[in-house]
Amino acid sequence: MAIKISDQTKNAMGNWNDDSGEARLPFPAPAFWVLNGKAQYKPLAATTPALYFGGFATGADELESAGTIPSSLVKHEYTPKDAQESVQVYSARNLVIAPFGRRLSSLDKETGNRYPGYHKGASPHLQMLCYLGQRDANKVLSPICPIIITAKGFQVGKIIDAVRQWDSKTAKARKEFGAGLKSNAFYMALGTFGDKFISETVGQGNRQSAITPMSVYLPADINEKIIDDLFVGEGLVAEMAGLREQATEWRDAWKQTVKEKSIALVESDEPDIEEEEGEIPF
Repeated sequence: MAIKISDQTKNAMGNWNDDSGEARLPFPAPAFWVLNGKAQYKPLAATTPALYFGGFATGADELESAGTIPSSLVKHEYTPKDAQESVQVYSARNLVIAPFGRRLSSLDKETGNRYPGYHKGASPHLQMLCYLGQRDANKVLSPICPIIITAKGFQVGKIIDAVRQWDSKTAKARKEFGAGLKSNAFYMALGTFGDKFISETVGQGNRQSAITPMSVYLPADINEKIIDDLFVGEGLVAEMAGLREQATEWRDAWKQTVKEKSIALVESDEPDIEEEEGEIPF
């Protein structure tokens, strides 16, 4: 059936478009960082697939305190880059999400300056505020909790491209069957997919590194049934609009150049290399 939604809720999404984000969020939102896969973990592909294929990981304590744990996540030990001890994390190759805010900056590790958006010679850092979803026993998509997807380096561009593709590929169906709503009113699957290990070398010279690029899952035919299935629901659209408003200070925190007290960023094995500019359609 074609999706119907009130004008009031639809209009609440009208300003979901900015380039923002250092203040703390006023609500719980576990941070999921990009986990680059490694060929050496092929023996673990069946048990902890994100370690091999790439995906996302989050601290176990943080996620457990947020409530329900999606069945697609696997709990295991993980040793972050340059760390001496392992930590408990949950990981998955991909996440079902509905984005509703973001902030983008670039960090110059030599000066400690964080610049708004992309900045030549600095490492880009993206944090995307999303609602995490999962399918229940009846295969119906249900919301779990707000999360932050955080990425740096070349994975920033991969995630921006994935969101842009989702926006473009669903545009026609959303207009016909989805009340003309923005693409982030429909769940998307972000991460790695398929049964082949995909690695990409990024950077130049002695600053090269391998990443397992993030992408979006695109159904072969995005029709009325798909749109109806992936719609987050009017109630969640309204909740995301409210959370986005609450996150204004957090989103605005990266709009000014600041000196970081600590240049430690999220877990990443990527080189710190600038990205081409791009826009996320929300």
